[in-house]
Amino acid sequence: MSAALVCKAHGTVIRYLHVCQHLYNSYKEEAVPEALEVHFKGTLRLCVACYTAYEKQHFPEHNFYDLVGECLEHDDPGMEQKLEDLSGLYETYCKAIGEHYFCGHCFDELRIRNARRLGQPLPFIPYEQTLDHRDTDTLGRLETYLTGHFTFATSEYIRPGEPALFLRQGNISSPLEIAIYHVTEAHEQEALLQLIDHFFASIEKFQRRVCFFEKETWIETQYENGVGRTWVPEAPLKAILIS
Repeated sequence: MSAALVCKAHGTVIRYLHVCQHLYNSYKEEAVPEALEVHFKGTLRLCVACYTAYEKQHFPEHNFYDLVGECLEHDDPGMEQKLEDLSGLYETYCKAIGEHYFCGHCFDELRIRNARRLGQPLPFIPYEQTLDHRDTDTLGRLETYLTGHFTFATSEYIRPGEPALFLRQGNISSPLEIAIYHVTEAHEQEALLQLIDHFFASIEKFQRRVCFFEKETWIETQYENGVGRTWVPEAPLKAILIS
């Protein structure tokens, strides 16, 4: 499976579930039966029958990458062979389960519908009035409006040369995030919040999270053929949730 899934409802998504055929069919029929997860190089989500039938005792109790760390930490001479054996076992079970993938956003929406239908507590707070994959035109207008009324610093890493303003579209489980970097003065933050409020006053989808970050952060690693950069998620200076 590639790093992305093309969903008819949500377009290209990077969050999806690898499930057994029984769960896949149930989800398509709007049912959410009990399921168990197996974590290894990835995550397999299985119905109870499949989990039992595929001899769950053969799966390690922890994530594949945790296992690598433990082998390295204990200087295990048989590490490579153990990992090769476990990897082979995992691939065998993946093939037995089949290539059945379900969009993570579709699954979240299904969980909300299912809970409401059964009169059960919602599994999480749904964001049904947030700008999502269907609102690219509105997101574009929002970015144009903000960059036209405020002078942003230039992005150094995430989008070099562009304004350090990033709109991360929302979905049912997470609101639109407006991430702003290099704006640390309170009066400037307040001016931006007023601009954002003004824009959303004229549209229906209002749910959003505005985050101010001091700077973009990354780690540089020197390699033989150059320098690699890895982005490090930052803690916001200020975060405002409108829900």
